[in-house]
Amino acid sequence: MSDPDNFRWMAAEQGLTFTLERYAAALTLHAGMRDALLRLRQVPLSFLDPTEPDSALVWLENGGRS
Repeated sequence: MSDPDNFRWMAAEQGLTFTLERYAAALTLHAGMRDALLRLRQVPLSFLDPTEPDSALVWLENGGRS
């Protein structure tokens, strides 16, 4: 799936629609920030305890509350 298709799909999943100009602006912003975001995702968050998938699901089922 190309980036434009991916952005449209993600928006549709949220019930949103945008003009082609807004999609183009979002893609431009995404492209400009992509490398920095990828570097940020690689930073270990050692101050947080590991989260097990089952714990995360319970947390989500409780509305995001501990």
